[in-house]
Amino acid sequence: MDCLQRLYLSSVKQQIAQNLLLKPQYSINDISYIMGYKNSGNFSRQFKIWTGYSPKQFRNKSSNYFLDKKLFSENFVTYNEDPENDVYRSFESDEP
Repeated sequence: MDCLQRLYLSSVKQQIAQNLLLKPQYSINDISYIMGYKNSGNFSRQFKIWTGYSPKQFRNKSSNYFLDKKLFSENFVTYNEDPENDVYRSFESDEP
């Protein structure tokens, strides 16, 4: 496997790990196992190399972002008056 293939594979693994860490139903040990690590410490070390954060720090930082985004959307109007230009319109709307 050449260097470019390793870099690509590493970036794919990093993206998968980050996506899994956004799902609170998976523990860090579960994610470590899913990613193919026999030891969660090795996964944590590699994740910190990728992102600069431990998996726990990344999860806490990301959950705070989503919590802040949810609180913002619940407390501020995020739609336009004109339905034709309403980029924030809900996808659950009955309108076509």
